Amino acid sequence: MVRHVLLAEPASAAGPSLRQPLRQLGYAVHVAHDEGPALAWARQCRPDLVVLDGCPAGLCRSLKGHRATNALPVVEVLPARPPLCLRAEPDAELTGPATPAELESAVGRALAAGQQRLREGVLAELSLWLPSDPAELEALGEVLPGWLADCGLAPFQVRQLALAVHEVVANAIEWGHAYERSRLVSVLGRLDAEKVAVLVRDSGPGFDRDDLPHAARPGDPLSHLEVRAQRRLRDGGFGILLATGLVDHLCYNDTGNEGLLIKYLPAGASPAPAALAGAVPVA
Repeated sequence: MVRHVLLAEPASAAGPSLRQPLRQLGYAVHVAHDEGPALAWARQCRPDLVVLDGCPAGLCRSLKGHRATNALPVVEVLPARPPLCLRAEPDAELTGPATPAELESAVGRALAAGQQRLREGVLAELSLWLPSDPAELEALGEVLPGWLADCGLAPFQVRQLALAVHEVVANAIEWGHAYERSRLVSVLGRLDAEKVAVLVRDSGPGFDRDDLPHAARPGDPLSHLEVRAQRRLRDGGFGILLATGLVDHLCYNDTGNEGLLIKYLPAGASPAPAALAGAVPVA
């Protein structure tokens, strides 16, 4: 059976094309030079593999953020110093220019990642990294709601979970990373047959949920404002309380630098099956 790969590369790529190494791995190669045609072909034909070589970060985000292409194994070839922006994590990545051996290894990792998700009952996954800059929250808000809507959540649930994630990520940027843009926050979304779970991680020192006098508490949403005024902190402190009320579960690890948000699918909802690779490509 012929295996098909979408190779997305700029028309003016400086280095050698990966077409021949992919053919040597047994793939029929379809090449796209622009994001629009690449996305359209991937959604219609659902190839066995997608390889991104020198493409803008938005292409991987679009592939992983759309239900029709979320499950496709994606290999991304990155420059030595990738741009610091919101980016979706591919199934495997390597630094270009890639040798045939490196490409073959990355392809194996990408295919294995897809098989691992199947074994774990993961129907869709979206892994994002964003710099610790409040401006990046706007970019996150353009990607996450669309992926959540494709998971089978009701529209009001999408808004609730997206807002809750926004609040938890905002806390990670401010309190975990002190707005150091070079430090990345991880946002990992997973869909299974009954729920959507989003794990937010930062690399900061964390916090003690029982010792947050500057944050609002259930049953006492206002007394923390005096503490914030004394400490000359900005107005606020409602993020965790707000997020808790918007999801079915919100819990943190013992350190306090990982927050897990869970939203259950509506009763009777059945997530659409993930896109299956291997469809016959259209000429």
